[in-house]
Order: sequence, then C-alpha cells, then structure tokens
Amino acid sequence: MIEWILVNGEDLQFAVFFGALLVFGMLEARAPAQTSARVQTARRLRWTHNFTLTALNIVALGALPLSGLIAAAYADSRSIGLLNEYATPAWLALLATLLARSFVSYIIHLCNHHIPLLWRFHRVHHSDPVLDISTTVRFHPAELAVSALPVLATIVALGLPAWALLVYEILDAGVNVFTHANVRLPDRLNRLLCYVFVTPAMHRVHHSSRMLETNSNFGAVFSFWDRLCGTYVSRTPSELAELPIGLEYWDEDWRQSFWWLLGSPVWTPVAKSGPLVDRKVSL
Repeated sequence: MIEWILVNGEDLQFAVFFGALLVFGMLEARAPAQTSARVQTARRLRWTHNFTLTALNIVALGALPLSGLIAAAYADSRSIGLLNEYATPAWLALLATLLARSFVSYIIHLCNHHIPLLWRFHRVHHSDPVLDISTTVRFHPAELAVSALPVLATIVALGLPAWALLVYEILDAGVNVFTHANVRLPDRLNRLLCYVFVTPAMHRVHHSSRMLETNSNFGAVFSFWDRLCGTYVSRTPSELAELPIGLEYWDEDWRQSFWWLLGSPVWTPVAKSGPLVDRKVSL
C-alpha cells in the first residue's frame, strides 16, 4: 500500500481535487446554499480571475524547489527527524503526519491573520465577495511560497514520511474544495462532521466580513485544532444565511480583477468616500 501511494499519490491528489471541483460545482449549480443575485452575476467575472490565479500558482510553485516530498526524501536519506530516529509503525507515522501537518497549517493560517505583512497577501483570499469552489484556489502566489517554508521545516524536523504526506495532501485537496463550496449540509450531518472535519458552514464563518468571525475557524482539514485552541466559532443556519462575506473595503467589482489582486499587497484599499484603513494592516 505504501509503495502504491508513493507511485500514484500525486496523480490521485489531482484527481481528487478536480473531481471535487466538478462534483461540488454541479451541486452549487443545482442546489446552492446562497442564491442571491450577486452570487449569480459575479460568478463569471470571479471564476475567470480566481482560476487565472490558480494557473499562475501552479506555474510559480512548480518552478520553485519547495516540494514537501523532496524534503521528506532528503530527511529519510540522511536519517534526519524524529520519526527517522526510531522504527515507527506505519499507523503511528500516518497519525503523526496528519496531526503535525494539519497543526502547522492551522498555525500558518493564524499567523496570516495576525501578522500585518502576511495579512497583506492573505487578504486576497478573503476579498472574494462570494464563497464558492473557485475561492478554494484564490491565493496570492507569494503567500503560498512563504507558507511552504515552515511546512518544509516541519517535515525535516519530524522526519515525516513522503507516503503519509501524500495521504494528507489528498485529504486536503478534497476537503478544501468541500469547505469552500456554496452548499448546505443537513444540520445533523454538519454537526457530526464538524467534530472532526471543517465543514462549509464552519468555514463560511471564517469568511465573514466581521473581524471577530474572520479571526476564527483557522483549520484547513480538521476542526479539532480550533476547538482545542479556543478559536472555534459556530453560527446557526439562519445566521449563516445572512452572513456578509468578503472584506467591507474591497467590495467593488473592479477590485476583483486579476491584476488588482496580484498587486493588492502593496496597494492601499480606497473606499468610495476616500482612503480606508484596513483593520488588520497599518497602512
């Protein structure tokens, strides 16, 4: 099984990601959780720019030597890292990898919100005025490159095995599309899943334009890190239906263009009435 994952894991990751985009894209079209006029009118413009950012990110990250699998192979070949120091059973290596890798993602996400310089890049993701599957891949390339550094350091320090990392990345690929999807789960199913996994309802709170809600629910795959660290916030279905999404100072359609998003980390948000101060960034 480990050999099969090593050989087929990356292909499976892409298959899960694009398969999830297809499945949840169809569900959004047939039974969206939010059906406002803006959701429908903004879709074509947003999808064009969001998926253009995706293509750029794939090219940019592919050109950089920032592969977690390479880092894992390096640590294994030199017996570097905690798990490489001992004969670790496969189940324990997998559990340790899932926990460590997801916790690092949680911490990185937390820092992206509370460190002003990092927020300048991360706000590209939060500036989307509608939450749907295309928001999954709406990231500034610089954010992804910077975020890769602590991930690589963790992989080497703990000696996380490549096959277990692939399992996490496959899980992450599917769950991330799921959590951003404009779909609503039955309330009971949402409550059950939410004990372990991040659900669309939980992540919608994180994309609220209200600052206290934005600074919550930082988990990418697992919800228990938010519960353990005191950053978990829930809202009722009726509250979610009225929840404002995006950034209040980034609401105009022209600020959703590809070039604006790409250059936005160095630009000052400006409201219709004049300069507007980002609540998270001292400009």
